[in-house]
Amino acid sequence: MRRYYDAVWVYGDPAVYDAVREYAFTPDVASKVRYTGYLDQRARTRYASGEHGDPIAALGLPPGPLALCLVGSGQDGAQLAEAFAEAELPRDTNGVLVTGPCMPLDVRRRIARATAGRPGRRIVRFLSEPTRLVRRADHIVAMGGYNTICEVLSFRKPALIVPRVEPRREQLIRAQRLESLGLLEVLHPADLTSTALSDWLARERTPPLAARRRVDLNGLTRVPHLLAELVATAPDAA
Repeated sequence: MRRYYDAVWVYGDPAVYDAVREYAFTPDVASKVRYTGYLDQRARTRYASGEHGDPIAALGLPPGPLALCLVGSGQDGAQLAEAFAEAELPRDTNGVLVTGPCMPLDVRRRIARATAGRPGRRIVRFLSEPTRLVRRADHIVAMGGYNTICEVLSFRKPALIVPRVEPRREQLIRAQRLESLGLLEVLHPADLTSTALSDWLARERTPPLAARRRVDLNGLTRVPHLLAELVATAPDAA
């Protein structure tokens, strides 16, 4: 970074994770760091094209609350996906599991068997715009990938995050920091069971705190300004 980069953009908020402090950057490297803030998906979806209407109806489900499970690409989401498939949902609640395109076939087959004959359940392998379901959801159970976290924060959804802890702890650290701010809840994968998910889904809860009062969600508006700043200060800028 010292030798090859003019700027280092951190797509986050130092109130959640201060990369300069955590990685002990030297002053010359720290001076290049700019925090963009997280990416508010409400701003992005305002201009998105695609299907309109209730995404629940589009999946052939009846009206009612929605419990949504997201496991990213699905490559390492088997444990959470299977636990959600076996969990009991609150009365009249629909359950949608987005497996991701990379979930192994044998896992998808086990999930299909677990949900067979259970009304109000749908398994979806891939959606071009899963944010529509996030916006509609009443409860979200998910792994802790960056994009998923941005969606949860953007739409102020009650969320239980079951983060990946191997081979990297990035998801766990981010989720725990956000939990400490009152923005979501965390379940360590070592404690993950279908019963734990059933109990969480059944609990009465107040809406989470508005994330934008606790963390910076202005990344989409800040990045163009950072780019303009970088171009203006480039050595060969006209």
